[in-house]
Amino acid sequence: MLKTIRRVHLYLGLALLPWVGLYGVTALLFNHSSWLSSSTVLGLNGAKISKAGWPDAARAGEIALAAAPFVLLDEAGMPRAVEVVQGSERLLGSYSITGRATVAGGVAQEDLRLSVDALLRGGTLRRTAVREEPEPLELEVAEDGLRMLAGLGVPSEAALEELAVALAAAEGLELDSVRIRRWPTARFQILDGEQLLECELGLDGDLEVTRADAGSSLRSKLLRLHLQHGNPGYLGSRSLWAISVDAVGVAMVLWGISGIVMWWTIRPTRRWGTAALALGLTAMAALAVWIWRAAGLA
Repeated sequence: MLKTIRRVHLYLGLALLPWVGLYGVTALLFNHSSWLSSSTVLGLNGAKISKAGWPDAARAGEIALAAAPFVLLDEAGMPRAVEVVQGSERLLGSYSITGRATVAGGVAQEDLRLSVDALLRGGTLRRTAVREEPEPLELEVAEDGLRMLAGLGVPSEAALEELAVALAAAEGLELDSVRIRRWPTARFQILDGEQLLECELGLDGDLEVTRADAGSSLRSKLLRLHLQHGNPGYLGSRSLWAISVDAVGVAMVLWGISGIVMWWTIRPTRRWGTAALALGLTAMAALAVWIWRAAGLA
């Protein structure tokens, strides 16, 4: 039995190593926005922000006491008497400011994104070199893409809502409200003389025409793989990717279980192993609660 567990542990690790490596690398990319990017990120501590003359953050309690009397109105439109729940006041989030700076003696420009914690505990300054913008397209572009869709059988918004109601009804569900959040997009390229243009025509009539480029950066492609999730409901590349993601998740659980089984069989390591496991679980739980509270989720 133990030999079988070891073999499962080994072969799952080898088979799914590419996926685990991808998730590890892209997790690092999410955490470090300057990696594989033209951006430079500078960390700003609270002392540096205060020395720059940044205004002190307003106290959440003061904001709550000042705003609470105007939150609820009576039938006459006058403020209703309310009471702030003591200890519930929190100031969350951060300030985010963008701008453009001239550098290198006025030769180049950079886009700046300044993020400062609401409590002035710290922040970041992201610098990104401005790419040379292509000359604007001197084309007469149609404003209403619906003219191009006329006669092609593209359903109207009302027809889509009716289809959604009918589809839900076939599953025994009655929709109380319907809202179309996203439409498919038809993407194609056209050649205007020697100029290659890319067109995106939304089935809601939204039309965008831009110059065709060479494609997305390596960073964007990797992050797209990391964010790809969920079963689309049909067999294809996305559903196969979803299966692989499930396999990685199951494998991670099995690696953990099989690792614990193999560790427990080595008697001299049980005491310190138990202490290490308990320390890890405690640290993870404490950090999770800390993050939830900082985000207002706890």
